[in-house]
Amino acid sequence: MSRKSWTVFWLAALLLLFVFNGSLLITDSVESNYALTAKEMMVSGDWLSPQIYGQYWFDKPVFFYWLTALGFKIFGFTEFAARFFPSCFGLAGLGLLIWGAKKLFDDKTAFYSGLVLLTSVEFFLISKSVITDAILFFFFSAVLLSFIWATVRRRKSIIT
Repeated sequence: MSRKSWTVFWLAALLLLFVFNGSLLITDSVESNYALTAKEMMVSGDWLSPQIYGQYWFDKPVFFYWLTALGFKIFGFTEFAARFFPSCFGLAGLGLLIWGAKKLFDDKTAFYSGLVLLTSVEFFLISKSVITDAILFFFFSAVLLSFIWATVRRRKSIIT
């Protein structure tokens, strides 16, 4: 694929994943629980024991709350701040897929794989939602890609 195609692709990815994140109100109960927990973590200064409504809340790994609180620290208590890191991890997951497809196949396969993922509704939603799924997607994909890459390299070393 040409350099221009990749430039357009990455600009489209940035636009799709980040634009209007500040306009999407946090109304879902799950999103509001995560955002409020991160806000209370930041306000209280207790970064080890997440709380919501004064009660300890160990519903999800603390890493997600830390990221959301960091978004609040950088951008203030806004919807954009709450959605910033899920979008970053969505973009990183997209980059990981493209990198893996280039390593295992070729540039054209990587481009079309990235295009399919970027235009998938589920990927779009998890990358814009204040939920742990985009981060889980990234790390799970990294582990899976590492396993596949190690398996392919091992097979090549056995054959030669």
